[in-house]
Amino acid sequence: MPNSAVKPLILVVEDDPAVRNLIVAALEAHGLRHMAVEPAHAAIAAASSQAPSIVLLDLGLPDMDGVKVVESVRAWSGMPIIVVSARSEDADKIRALDAGADDYLTQPFSVSRAFARRSGAFRMHKRAALPPRARSIPVSCISILMPASPRWMARSCI
Repeated sequence: MPNSAVKPLILVVEDDPAVRNLIVAALEAHGLRHMAVEPAHAAIAAASSQAPSIVLLDLGLPDMDGVKVVESVRAWSGMPIIVVSARSEDADKIRALDAGADDYLTQPFSVSRAFARRSGAFRMHKRAALPPRARSIPVSCISILMPASPRWMARSCI
């Protein structure tokens, strides 16, 4: 009986052909659907039109910094984004994560580690899609209401 379930689509955004081919070969070896693009503008368009389950994104793209791609996608989507970059400085990692990337892998990277991170990103994305539950955390005389959204309100008894 054929499997009628559609496999998740992984968008690979990488301008270096050798790295892109390595990632694509690993995805194919695991039987995963993928779409590979090079320039940042094509990545943003593909993220919008194809609605991938996850984005593997290089930061050093020829037409735009990858952090700008993260910011652009985050403006309208919560799809998981894992940065895969040769940039290993903490400042680069922090910029990408602060912009909204879900994880950061430094090249060279182990393919098995990349798949573990991909699985983790899928799990986080599924948890984020669950119905929100607000909770209140009393702290001394201050009560902080923590709704499921990124917004929060603080009340003080002063």
